[in-house]
Order: sequence, then structure tokens, then C-alpha cells
Amino acid sequence: MSAPKDPVFGPAWQGWESYNQFSHSVKTDLRYVRSTSASQFLDEVRASCPSREQIIPAGKSFWRARLGCESMEVEQIDDGLTVVHEEDMPFGAKAMKPIELLPL
Repeated sequence: MSAPKDPVFGPAWQGWESYNQFSHSVKTDLRYVRSTSASQFLDEVRASCPSREQIIPAGKSFWRARLGCESMEVEQIDDGLTVVHEEDMPFGAKAMKPIELLPL
């Protein structure tokens, strides 16, 4: 499968394989001493950033994706027997909203 002539994400994005090669090099080679191709990939990504910049209005709230869960005590009552156990639950809404920063 060939890469598109005008990639949506800029010249560095020549398909998943270009990212996979970069990702593999960061995980297996010296992380902060990059190969020429890894440095070129990052330079091209950096150069393409202005095309994706957006102004975020003051006071705009964003929700975030977060891996993991929190444990909560769950109480179950069956035939007069009460059982309390820990159960993993998704993070609550408060944990998914970014910390509010005070204005400067």
C-alpha cells in the first residue's frame, strides 16, 4: 500500500509504517540519541504543527481520556448476608476533568 501524495498530517506522515519505525527506534535504540531518520521524522512533525494549531477560548473545559480505574467498596446483601468487597470501577467525572488553574 503506498502512502498518500498529500498526507493529512504533513510530510512526516507517510503511513503507519513511518510512525512504527520511529516508535520502534525510541523503544529499542538509544532514546535521546536518535538516528537520522528518527530526527527527520520529529523535525517534519514539528514543522507540520502550525497547520493543526487552534485557539482555545478562555474558560473552555476539556475532558481527558485516562487509562486505569479506581477501587471502590461494594456492598451486596443476599438473604440477610452482607458482603463487602473491593471492585474496580472507571474513574469518576471529577478525575476525568483537568485540574482548574487559577488565572495569572
